[in-house]
Amino acid sequence: MKKVSCIVQTPKASELLAHLNGSDCFLGVTVANVRGCGRQKGHLPKELSDKRVRLRACTELEFVVP
Repeated sequence: MKKVSCIVQTPKASELLAHLNGSDCFLGVTVANVRGCGRQKGHLPKELSDKRVRLRACTELEFVVP
């Protein structure tokens, strides 16, 4: 069994869960609201360009698959 952990944009979380719900190997999920910052497609967001760190709201999904 493998534990899968992914952090996605909050609006995309429900879409991802809808796709996983139809899968045979999907049994359950843990959902948490998280905040963080990082590079978006290799570019620094404007929030980080002036040395201030602004955290973006995201959703973390954790589930176990065979």
